[in-house]
Amino acid sequence: MKTSAISILLVITFQTSAFAGFFYSSKVLTTYLISYGLKAEKQMYFVMNCKRYRNAKGIMAFPDGGTPKIVSDVIGVYKMNLDYNNLNLLFEISDEKKNRTGITGTKMILEGDELYLSYRCSSDQYSQCMFKYNIKTNTKNIVLKKEGEELEETIFKDYWDLYRDERTPISKVKKMLKIDNATYRTLPCPVVDTDH
Repeated sequence: MKTSAISILLVITFQTSAFAGFFYSSKVLTTYLISYGLKAEKQMYFVMNCKRYRNAKGIMAFPDGGTPKIVSDVIGVYKMNLDYNNLNLLFEISDEKKNRTGITGTKMILEGDELYLSYRCSSDQYSQCMFKYNIKTNTKNIVLKKEGEELEETIFKDYWDLYRDERTPISKVKKMLKIDNATYRTLPCPVVDTDH
């Protein structure tokens, strides 16, 4: 009885993976959402969501193009050394709400050894995700609601006016990462894919 159940499971698994090639393109595409960069001495910090996917094809693409198969989907906070253009992933952000609309408008401030980040993490205009990252000890802390409200009224107050000179435009961040409109869809993410 156990053997036949295992055999049936193996056949279903094999057929599902075999048919996956019929339903999704073999070409892996990439999309990026990138925040403004924060310049601090010879470093630049930014948030990037890199999503790799395979487009639906055949009957899976009917009638409106279908739902792509996600290969990897990572939001990370990165640091780039501006002298050498080397890129380091500081930490990944686990975003349970899966809404990336606020990433491009991420607010970042470096106060001493603490990097503060704030972005809208859901379609609710009052939903902010905030993190505090210590660049010396490499430790990340999620900022809880009460502290987040205090930060919004103190260090993030008038952010867009006060930190204009420290921000690097998204177009310049993309240029430094060598992401342009002609090639970005085929570039790999700077993290390991989960699909083989």
